[in-house]
Amino acid sequence: MFIKLKHGASCQFLVNPNCSTQNLLDFIKVKCKCDNNVILDLCDESGNLKFLYEHPGLECAASHLQSKETYIPVVVEKAADSAVSNFVVLLDDTDTLYEGISTKLKHRSEIIQKMKVQLEFTAPSKTDVSVFKKMSKVIGQKEMLSAVTQPVTKQPSRSKYGSPKKGQK
Repeated sequence: MFIKLKHGASCQFLVNPNCSTQNLLDFIKVKCKCDNNVILDLCDESGNLKFLYEHPGLECAASHLQSKETYIPVVVEKAADSAVSNFVVLLDDTDTLYEGISTKLKHRSEIIQKMKVQLEFTAPSKTDVSVFKKMSKVIGQKEMLSAVTQPVTKQPSRSKYGSPKKGQK
C-alpha cells in the first residue's frame, strides 16, 4: 500500500502508511521541512481532512487513508485556548490545482470552532464529574453502569426484615 503526497512547488513523494500515525506524520514533517512542534494533518484532493493528529501513537495510519490516493499536508494552527483556529495547506498554488480547497478548509475550521463552543456550553461541571466518580467508587462501577442502563421498575414495598408486606407477593 502507498499514498502520494504533494507539497511545496509541485513536489511529490510516495509514502507507505502501514505504520503508526505518529511515525507517518514525523516523516512527512521531515520531508516537508516543518518544525517538530508543528501539528500536521493530511487532506485529500477534495479538501477532506483525515484528522490524523487526533490519533497519535501506535494506531495504524493506513486505517484512515485510502491506498493509491493523493494527499496534501496541512498545518493545523491552534489558538491560545488550544482550539483549532486555521488550516494552512503546504502546497503552492493550491486553489489553481484543486479548486476551493482553501475555502473548504477555512469553513471546516469555523465549524470546529463553533462545535467547541457548543461542547463547552454543554460540558458537565467539575462537581458533577467528581460526584459521579465518588458514587462509582462507593457502589462499584458495575452497579453504577447497571443503575444507569436499566429501566426503573417499581419494587414492592417490603417490611423492615426484607419480606413482602402482607397482601403482596
